[in-house]
Amino acid sequence: MMKSRLIKLLVVLHVIALAAFHYWIKKLPSQDEVARITRHLGKEPALRGKIAPDLDLAILDGRGFKLSDHVGQKVIVLNFFATWCGPCKEEMAAFNRFYLEHKEAGLVLVGIDASEQEDQVRDFICQQDLKFPVAIDHDGEIQKKYQVSGYPTTVVIGADGRVSLYQVGMIENVPTTLGAAFLGQRNVVQHNAGIDREAYLLAQPPVPAREEFQSNTELLRSHQIAQAMNCPCGCDHDLADCTCRTATQAKKKLRAMDLKSLSDAQAMAQINREFCPGTAK
Repeated sequence: MMKSRLIKLLVVLHVIALAAFHYWIKKLPSQDEVARITRHLGKEPALRGKIAPDLDLAILDGRGFKLSDHVGQKVIVLNFFATWCGPCKEEMAAFNRFYLEHKEAGLVLVGIDASEQEDQVRDFICQQDLKFPVAIDHDGEIQKKYQVSGYPTTVVIGADGRVSLYQVGMIENVPTTLGAAFLGQRNVVQHNAGIDREAYLLAQPPVPAREEFQSNTELLRSHQIAQAMNCPCGCDHDLADCTCRTATQAKKKLRAMDLKSLSDAQAMAQINREFCPGTAK
């Protein structure tokens, strides 16, 4: 009996120690971890280190937002998202918390939706209980300026007006990743040592040709759906990675579908009905 109690006590102590270890590792990342994460965030983009393109947005709460009115005075985070994007939804709560924690310390965070209908975006804001301002890039011009090729895409603009962080894809650890980008610039902003408005405007990059960096939201969404579903052939690969004949035909069909009128689940069901032999018609 004594031995049994001792074993149980040791198991409980092990669980507590393991939980404490994970808590403190996530709570207090090392300087090496911060440096490693910030060095290896996604692909190296053309905009990184360059002067951020100016933008003029209509926030859904009725305010206007012009980047040149804030650059140099604040550290600015732009989060390009879509309401149908699963990874976008997953990171929103962490973005919300980061914004609320740092908005009084020189942080501006703006969500920019990918050309969707206003009622969809407002519903998304309510569902996610977003506290930071959100705008819609109705004509896609802002996405072209920022070379957005996937969602979510997060851009951090430092006190010097340059892009200090550009990440395509979900940020796994928002406090660490954004914290590293923000904290290094906060002191510059607080000491009014950032770039001034005139210098920023004079340094504006040339506008890229209209045909460059076009963001085809339907094509991007079809790829997201293909990544989220199994290939109808029955193999272990997702549809996006599979190269079998069935997968090739299914992906062509998916790209040709009118996805605006379908949810992700409806699109997957339609593909499975047509290409999976065991699915009821």
